[in-house]
Amino acid sequence: MRLAGIALVATALSDCAAGPKNVPDMPIIDMAGIDQTAYSRDLAACVNDRPFIVVSGYMAHCMKAKGYKVLASY
Repeated sequence: MRLAGIALVATALSDCAAGPKNVPDMPIIDMAGIDQTAYSRDLAACVNDRPFIVVSGYMAHCMKAKGYKVLASY
């Protein structure tokens, strides 16, 4: 039983460290002509600056504000 609890906690923590793919409203961005380094920096800024209670579409709005073309948002 104790081992199962440790495994559950380890799984939960590994999911937290996975990064932007776990952002619930991650938009699909048109990457044509986009510098990957700048995109990564801007995406990290949006993820780190988002409020504790995320309003639907926050990431799409943040990335649009940074000049990216959002193709779809969830």
